[in-house]
Amino acid sequence: MARVREKDEVADREFILNIAASLIRQHGFKGMTTRKIAQACGMLPGSLHYRYRTKEAIVVDLMKLAMERSTSAIELACQGIDDPLLRVRMGLRAHLETLVNGNDIVYVLLFEWRSLEGQARAEMIALRDEYEQFWLGMIKGVQDLGLLRRDLSVSLLKLLSFGAVNWVATWYRPSGAMTLDQIADTIWVMVTQGVLVPEAHELAEASRYPSGVPSV
Repeated sequence: MARVREKDEVADREFILNIAASLIRQHGFKGMTTRKIAQACGMLPGSLHYRYRTKEAIVVDLMKLAMERSTSAIELACQGIDDPLLRVRMGLRAHLETLVNGNDIVYVLLFEWRSLEGQARAEMIALRDEYEQFWLGMIKGVQDLGLLRRDLSVSLLKLLSFGAVNWVATWYRPSGAMTLDQIADTIWVMVTQGVLVPEAHELAEASRYPSGVPSV
């Protein structure tokens, strides 16, 4: 029975957060209230308030859900892979896929989190930092092999890379000129050619997807 209740709670959480993200994207953070979200979910306001006291708490949990999905996707994509370069490449592809499949949740996180203030904003930044630390651990695996240029700031590399990759969610269309694999490979080529030591360029080119997707 405990497992059934746990599954129900997970389903309820995702149901609420998906509806909340859709409403916030349509009406903006300032134009949304917990009462409107509760109504759209078919819940009494008090029932939603029991789970989320404020709409800020909802956005923070949206961040947690996005992190959970992205981290799980990356860990699954990297399962059984020991090569640090290939792990980063597969992680990049999984992160991109999560971004373009997230739709409303991704939009809220990219644009509406800046509306948060006080404790909610601090929690959001802490969650962002936690996810970035997860990525820094993957990048460190490459650095430990001596494949990163020593004159580069890893922290700046992280900021620039996340900025470029996350922005894909704002313009990517499944019917567009480039597939997600092509976009991921293009980003990979641009990044690796600039941040790896020259002798590692060939290794980066050789770290192909297990499925055989060719580099751009």
